[in-house]
Amino acid sequence: MFNKKQIDDVVKNNRNDVAAEMQKYYENTKRDSEALAEFYENASTEELYNLTVNGDDAACAHYIFRRMDEGTLTEQDIACLEVSIKNLCPEAAMA
Repeated sequence: MFNKKQIDDVVKNNRNDVAAEMQKYYENTKRDSEALAEFYENASTEELYNLTVNGDDAACAHYIFRRMDEGTLTEQDIACLEVSIKNLCPEAAMA
């Protein structure tokens, strides 16, 4: 992530080299995010659960949605979701 000082430097001093770094960083971040979302979409419910138990809050959100689609949501699932929300996971908050 780039801080305010770096962004101000790009704007004030026309730092195209730093702007190019920023663009590459955000493109890589987007690519990685899309790959992770695809992984979650293709993962089994059991894989998502295992990731959730091991602390992957984003996997928890996908797990909850999967369980809701299956109609098999349990109190234990809700407890996992609450932990993910407390960890400030935006995906979990949307579930």
